[in-house]
Amino acid sequence: MAVCTRGLGKLASSLRFCRKLQHQNERLFSTSMCRPAADSEPPKFVPPSKPVIIDKTQNVASLRKFLSPEFVPPRQRTAPFKFFLERKDMIRRRKMLNIPEFYVGSILAVSMADPNASGKTNRFVGICIQRGGNGLGATFVLRNIINNQGVEICYEMYNPRIQKIEVLKLEKRLDNNLMYLRDALPEYSTVDPEMKPVPFSPTGEVPVNSLKVKMRPKPWSKHWEWPKFNIQGIRFDLCLTPNQMATAQKRAQPWKEYDMLREYDTVELKEQILKEVQEEMSKVVVEAEGLGISTVHGGGLEYSRSFGGGTGALEVGQDMTLLSSSSLLTKERQREHFPKEWRAETLDNSRCFPGAPKGDGSPHV
Repeated sequence: MAVCTRGLGKLASSLRFCRKLQHQNERLFSTSMCRPAADSEPPKFVPPSKPVIIDKTQNVASLRKFLSPEFVPPRQRTAPFKFFLERKDMIRRRKMLNIPEFYVGSILAVSMADPNASGKTNRFVGICIQRGGNGLGATFVLRNIINNQGVEICYEMYNPRIQKIEVLKLEKRLDNNLMYLRDALPEYSTVDPEMKPVPFSPTGEVPVNSLKVKMRPKPWSKHWEWPKFNIQGIRFDLCLTPNQMATAQKRAQPWKEYDMLREYDTVELKEQILKEVQEEMSKVVVEAEGLGISTVHGGGLEYSRSFGGGTGALEVGQDMTLLSSSSLLTKERQREHFPKEWRAETLDNSRCFPGAPKGDGSPHV
């Protein structure tokens, strides 16, 4: 019995030795294959390609419908034909400049022609704190803190000097007017001028930022605690006493919420105007396909095409300046290839091409 046990022990030890030797040989073989030569450099790391996710279920019908608020005429409108002509001009301007969807609270970057700037262009980044006006008089205000100083710029949305409007972050806030940021702490108005765009989805609901700001000590520019402002984005509990809040609530007029005569129902009007705008923009898409336009977006166009063996190209959407060789794009060729509003036939071609210099109507080279 002892002899059998001794024999089994020797057999088990020999098996363990063989298994250990096999593992050492495998390890030596695997490391020797990957070890570079002494005089060669180690291989550089090649990152894997970024996966591209394509949502094939998304179609045009699933995109978010958005009608810019300046298209809706004011309540006491007395000249419908005047607002109709204004909408025509607004659509023509949107064919030249891509005015994206944005709301109060979104972070924008606006590039504007400035003859006094070093590069003839001024770019300002800020948070949109107010949108106002109707029709061609629509405006929006951007605010930012520059060198510990609050800076606000009011832009006319359809100003021909505007070259580009970028949405760096699309979001809404709890209020439709953020003018109270003037009285809030500076960090709530500070935006990095070198901020990179945050991607957003063109479908679904727009994200709502439920941030509530902290105010500076009084006095404020307005009594934001009064119920008529209906402010939801301020921490009143940190800056007002309960007695002050109770005094402010005495000014409340809760019956106005149920006053039907004060309500301006624009549902049907918005649907009618949205249909009108979509029809006009669909004509742009058809014209773009006929001209060989590669990209059509929102309210602007961007495309490149060569004419007659040349390298002429028309870039529409950023600065609307004709770029062509001297032998291309004569007036006759423009009549053949471009719609009437795109031709540089007038003495002041900056009306048709915002950003282009005034001249004799010839294309700018």
